Amino acid sequence: MHTTITSFAAVSLWLPTFSEPVEPPPVPLVSPDAVLVAQLDGPALFRQKLLPTDVGSMLATKEADALWRLVQEPLQGVVAAASSEPDADTGGALALAKSYGGRITLGVEWLGKSSSEFAGLLVLAPDGRTDLGALGTLVRRAIARSGTVERTATVGEREFAFAVLPNGFGLGLPVDVEKHLVIPFGMQIEAVISHVFAPGRDAVFRPDSELAASTFGMRVDLVQVTRKIERETMQWLQSPFAGGALWEVGLKSLRSLRVGVKPAGGSIRIETSVEFASREKESKRGVFGGLMPAIEGAPAMAAHVPPGFSSWQVVKHDSAEIARALIDATTALGLGVRQRLREGFGVDLDKDLLVHLTDEALVLGDLPLDGKGFFPVPAGLLVLFEVEDAEAFDAGLEAMKQGRFPILDKTPDHVDGVAIHSDRYVTHARFDKWFVLALGSEGRDRTERVIKHLRDPSAKAEAEGLSDLKRLRRRAPPGFHGHGQVEASVVSSLLLAMMPRGIARVIRPATEEFRRLLREDGRTKARMLTGFDSDCWRARVFW
Repeated sequence: MHTTITSFAAVSLWLPTFSEPVEPPPVPLVSPDAVLVAQLDGPALFRQKLLPTDVGSMLATKEADALWRLVQEPLQGVVAAASSEPDADTGGALALAKSYGGRITLGVEWLGKSSSEFAGLLVLAPDGRTDLGALGTLVRRAIARSGTVERTATVGEREFAFAVLPNGFGLGLPVDVEKHLVIPFGMQIEAVISHVFAPGRDAVFRPDSELAASTFGMRVDLVQVTRKIERETMQWLQSPFAGGALWEVGLKSLRSLRVGVKPAGGSIRIETSVEFASREKESKRGVFGGLMPAIEGAPAMAAHVPPGFSSWQVVKHDSAEIARALIDATTALGLGVRQRLREGFGVDLDKDLLVHLTDEALVLGDLPLDGKGFFPVPAGLLVLFEVEDAEAFDAGLEAMKQGRFPILDKTPDHVDGVAIHSDRYVTHARFDKWFVLALGSEGRDRTERVIKHLRDPSAKAEAEGLSDLKRLRRRAPPGFHGHGQVEASVVSSLLLAMMPRGIARVIRPATEEFRRLLREDGRTKARMLTGFDSDCWRARVFW
């Protein structure tokens, strides 16, 4: 492991330092009622904050030089290819952007209550060093070189330039507002500009301390998102009962989603939180109440984590509530699914089967990063449940075998006396106090591994899950109830999946080099802890 002192000595000569204001500065033009607000430190400030972490020290070494070249050289090629000027200073443009150490804010709001279009804003705050005017000029040149036709829109007594890309997406050319560089964007760019710069519009976003403390932070207003989903669903289904279905699912109980990334000692801490409406308002949480239950308590199943899985998670859950919410949502739409499911499966899934499981589950799964394709597909996902009422649960399983869809009635093979029922993609086994359900092409092999581990008398209680739990318990979120491990390098694959294919292809070599560095430096694993407290579910990851 590279030390922080060595890393600091290696990069302190070229890394500019920036001091953060005591009070987070307000952001002009971004609405405090925006449906989404994200803030990100500029590249130089981001590197400055990342440096003291283990990942930052890894990226600051000479061995990581190849990674930086793999990022910079393709980007310079992309900029040069888009330029109509052979002598364009692409290196200078990238250097100017790289040295920026201010705060970048992204704001998105609906153009109107019933509108399906949004108004977007990208705002760069001054950092006391970077010439934002020069940076704006570079952006304007890049837009001009893309072959788009520049147009203008008049708002009040002021004229704003914009360009529309071939796909219809519009970009406003950068303008100076209170020393901030502002770029509006959206599909209806003229309407966006008219909305954002409307005379008399008083819109200033003031980040709270939690958002301001994050190197990257995001806040989503889920109330607005739910209203939007409800309108769209009612139009799509042509049914006035869509709102009732959303109530049963639990969407109307959601209030906000937050994500924050910041250094925490030698680790990078990633915290995600979902805020619910208060219980006093009798807001039905439905599926979300089953996936994110208000249950506190250390996860006992951490003692049963088998070795050899790169990703695992012990979660609190309510399987019966999840099934019940989905069934009740279809009932609200008048589809009568409960009766059809009972006829098909021979039981009520929620009342006759899932209710007999405990409130914990162990989820096991590997995401192989073999370099094939842009998105990592799990070879297998296995969920281990502990059965609370074995007699009732087994009766439910037996009844399912007699239904119209006897999915459990597969010809079994046996391991250690346990019958394993498996077809190509679904595997299940019931033994002792456990029920195993595995999905994927490797489900059969993974089920066998779990059975042998649980039945091995030499398997020690001090499993990997428990040792991690003791070490990280003090860093757990309020209402701690879940613990796990994730393959950290999966993040790069997920980012690739979200990017346009052309850009993903360009930076793919850099992501593969990043994975190699992580493996060599022993930074491939991240630990996750979850909790529920004060109507808020939290997942806290340390990497």
